[in-house]
Order: sequence, then structure tokens, then C-alpha cells
Amino acid sequence: MLRLLANSFRANLVKSGVAVTGKVIPKMTDASPEIRKMISAYKSPTLGDIIYYTNQRSDNSLAEALLKTVGYFKMGDQTTESGRVVVNSHLKDIEFDLEGLNI
Repeated sequence: MLRLLANSFRANLVKSGVAVTGKVIPKMTDASPEIRKMISAYKSPTLGDIIYYTNQRSDNSLAEALLKTVGYFKMGDQTTESGRVVVNSHLKDIEFDLEGLNI
């Protein structure tokens, strides 16, 4: 989760014109942090529920976020292009007819 947050922050800096070098390397700065009390918790819907909602509502923002998330988990960056590459690769692997498909 920290890696995703750090990569999002880095991407936004670059998009805003701030020069950023190097890679994101998340690490715990304190090996034994103080004991904390949980004050709230949130359980996210399942990925299946999110995809179902996205498709039923034709929510392009969520669809793009899912595409970028796939790209991040398979290729290490959260760009639309990485997501497109991953999805196309998967569809080829399952012998899906790609003729006319344009992501």
C-alpha cells in the first residue's frame, strides 16, 4: 500500500512539472514503532464487486483506475499504457479475438 501511495505521489509531482529522479523505495523508518490503537477500519468492496459496479454504471473513471492498477501490479507503474499492455497480453494468452479492439 505504501508503494502505491508513493508511486501516486511521484506521478503527480512529475505531472505537475516537478523533476523527480530515482525509484520509489518504501521502507519502515522505525523498526519498532509505538503501540497504536485502531480507531476506525474500512473494508473495501471485493474486486469483483468493483468491476461489476464499473460495468453496470459504465464508470469510465473507475475503469481507467482499474486499468492503471493492473499495470501497476504487473509492470510496476500505474500508467494507462502499462494497463493496456497487460490486458492485451492476457487476452492474447486466452486466445481472445483482438480484431477491432482498441483500449
